[in-house]
Amino acid sequence: MNDLKVLAWAINEDAQLMREMCAPLLETAEKHQVDVELFGVGVKFVEHKQRVRLLRDYLSAQPRLAGKIYLCLDGADTLVNGGETQQVQRFLDQKTSILISAERSFTHQFELFRERFDGIDSSYRYVNAGTFMGYGDDLLRMLEDMLEMDTRMAANDQGLMGMWVHRKIDQPRQVKLDPGCEVFLDT
Repeated sequence: MNDLKVLAWAINEDAQLMREMCAPLLETAEKHQVDVELFGVGVKFVEHKQRVRLLRDYLSAQPRLAGKIYLCLDGADTLVNGGETQQVQRFLDQKTSILISAERSFTHQFELFRERFDGIDSSYRYVNAGTFMGYGDDLLRMLEDMLEMDTRMAANDQGLMGMWVHRKIDQPRQVKLDPGCEVFLDT
């Protein structure tokens, strides 16, 4: 079985505030016996794009990425809906290296990339950069690509991920959105 590491975005200097904001997530994680690391606690929040750099740096420092699955999710507005074995199996069933949550609204992205997502037959068709999962080595490559794209076309994390997915969407073994909400549900 693949290892799973669950990271919840909690970028803020105030650890107590983040524990309070992430309480529903942590409660559901405890119910399903899922260990969640509040990721970014102690770091001053500047912009959402810093998530890309923080996660890239974190993954770069890990001794083993190949085969390890990372689930990254919004700490303040996400719940855990199953144990680690269920989470891993849901991911593996998608037969992809990276799975990205889909949402209903096209927000914080570049309009020129929208048409490709508009063609997805679901009301959940747009990239949600806050919640995704994948193999560590593939996520690291994605994050590095996103930061490289940022040097050419400055964007926030949602815009960068939208550009990256737009380029790769025809490669489902590499990346997929979850428009059927089979793994993630964005309300």
